[in-house]
Amino acid sequence: MGVVTSGSPEQFAAWAQEQPDVIHLVRTLGRFTFFGEFVSKDDLQAHRFVCEKLQSAPGVVSVECWPMLQVEKWREDTRSPSVDQSILNELGWSDDDRELLRELSASPRIQFRELAERLGRPYGVVRRRAMALLGAGVVRSTIVTNELLVDHSHLGILLVKGDHRAKPLLIAQPAVTIVSSSTGSYQFLGEVRTQSRVGLAVLEQELRMSDDGVNDVELLIQVAVDKLPASFKL
Repeated sequence: MGVVTSGSPEQFAAWAQEQPDVIHLVRTLGRFTFFGEFVSKDDLQAHRFVCEKLQSAPGVVSVECWPMLQVEKWREDTRSPSVDQSILNELGWSDDDRELLRELSASPRIQFRELAERLGRPYGVVRRRAMALLGAGVVRSTIVTNELLVDHSHLGILLVKGDHRAKPLLIAQPAVTIVSSSTGSYQFLGEVRTQSRVGLAVLEQELRMSDDGVNDVELLIQVAVDKLPASFKL
């Protein structure tokens, strides 16, 4: 979602913090004051969220949304590595492990005691097994950080109009860390990370001048993060 607000942006940022539907929100320089993501069970629920909540939120002047069809590229530093079958054999992989993983996937922040109660198994057994899966790399723990503060990266939101030829071009760009296909006014949305502001400008110009299916490019510079993905905070 791209949101244009009027006046102080603090009121909208505070409102978004209280909305469980909003899972990521950044402030940007460009056409939109805020750019973010929200989730819904279906298109009707998304429509209701936009019409009944988002458009009437504090300071909102206009809203534009792009339904995400498919994630084409995800950041390499958060991609879960594959687990070799030999590791699973050594662990003695079982149906109980599959059930444990299903619960962890549904509730990644669950405490061991509650996890044991859901599975109907002893606390000590569940805790030891979960830690064994973590140690073997079957389960992976990830910390989501505000890169603008932690490593002082220069981040941008990339909005691209183009045809199917643009997708491999975007995926091949090392600076483009996330790419998703979408519907609406833009066919591809992504995140860009460079070590300098100049790097963002150079990338935008390279894509704009490309003949490989790119019709138009818009770059929104991220200036602050108000809500980290999945509401994790550091």
